[in-house]
Amino acid sequence: MGPPWWRCVSTAAGTCPRSRRSTSPRTAARSPWRGRRVSRSPRAPISRHVPHVDLLTELRLLAGAGLGDAGALAAATTEAARLLRLDHDRGRIAAGLRADLVLLAGTDLDVSDLGSRIRRVWQAGRLVTPPAAPPSPSAGRPPGAASGSP
Repeated sequence: MGPPWWRCVSTAAGTCPRSRRSTSPRTAARSPWRGRRVSRSPRAPISRHVPHVDLLTELRLLAGAGLGDAGALAAATTEAARLLRLDHDRGRIAAGLRADLVLLAGTDLDVSDLGSRIRRVWQAGRLVTPPAAPPSPSAGRPPGAASGSP
């Protein structure tokens, strides 16, 4: 079952039913575990009493709670593999390692808009999403707006 705190770790706003501590991002930033390794996984149920949120939301919450974008991404990749003692063959991108991969548009680590940047997804080496079409030049402009310089 793991140590007692394992049952209480969550990035969703709420209260841990066991310790009665708040699990909000603000509390996470003041946490006694701050400065230690943090891990997160979409398949890691925390408690039937604490609402679960999707991984993209959790990454944004972790980044905002003080981990930053790079720390939030590490929590879902290298640190998750290390915590589960699977880092010998996953958790990073290298030849011969197991991985599910997500191809993102752009090169920055900003986790605030990851969902809109997903271009392809591979699970166990198989492409599970078709290639995404690049955004059209008129994307984001109001209908009827002219293209080019004013």
